[in-house]
Amino acid sequence: SLKEKELATAGPGEIIGEMALINSEIRSATVTARTDCTLAQIDQKSFESLLRYVPDFSMHVMNVLANRLQTAYDLIE
Repeated sequence: SLKEKELATAGPGEIIGEMALINSEIRSATVTARTDCTLAQIDQKSFESLLRYVPDFSMHVMNVLANRLQTAYDLIE
């Protein structure tokens, strides 16, 4: 069986699940809410349109991915 491990905590306005939209693969993690929350769901076509036509959104996604990559790197050092 797989052991559960907390990888990160997301807060208001944060993006989760974007990797499945970027690389069309099955999600790599499970998200569990600690409190009540409201989520917005977006399909791959809409996500790709936002990346193409909304530069601020694209930059935000790139920053999210860069920060997660840095966090992962820090964990293995």
